[in-house]
Amino acid sequence: VFCHHSNVIQQYHPYESIYLQSLFVEQIYIYGDGLDNSVKAVIVPNKEYFESFLIKHNIKQIDFNHPDNLFYDTIMNDLHSIATKESLRMHEIPSKLIIDFEPFTSENGLLTLSMKLCRPKLFAHYAHRLKENNSIHNQLKNILEKAIGQELSLHDDDQLFLTTGIDSLTGLRLSHMIDNDLGVSIPLNILFEPNMNLQKLVNIVQDPMQIC
Repeated sequence: VFCHHSNVIQQYHPYESIYLQSLFVEQIYIYGDGLDNSVKAVIVPNKEYFESFLIKHNIKQIDFNHPDNLFYDTIMNDLHSIATKESLRMHEIPSKLIIDFEPFTSENGLLTLSMKLCRPKLFAHYAHRLKENNSIHNQLKNILEKAIGQELSLHDDDQLFLTTGIDSLTGLRLSHMIDNDLGVSIPLNILFEPNMNLQKLVNIVQDPMQIC
């Protein structure tokens, strides 16, 4: 059950069955609580489609602990397309994905003996990763709001920065604020990348080596 800020009580399993329409998704676990503005998802990719993806994009090596950003974005975009088709609301669309190549099974306790998701075990297994970036996310959201001089609505996590009114002067101010508050220097050309959004900025702050 997911109690959103609107006090509407949501059941997870309909979302999971909807997102299983994605050919990239073999298994999915949806998580959310009343403190978050949206749900998050743990995805076990479909092996066949993952291998096809690697071939199509000529990816020779893969770090299974940190899947390729392009693969992450491809799954996220597919889930957003499905959500739009199914008329889901913004808080019903995952704002974060955890991609895990280890299947949920009854042997590892993540499925019940009747092959249903064992939610308490799944939550215990992934809790630290589901919640680990909330603090950085909120700090960056506050910094961005100060830099652009307006409050971001719930759905703005996936809005491109350039569409929220950032010019080069505002971008420079944002870069200085991130450096001062979080200790990460992000060049303007990174901030103005066409696909830059709040979640991508969180990922960069968590792993500044992406800038190199």
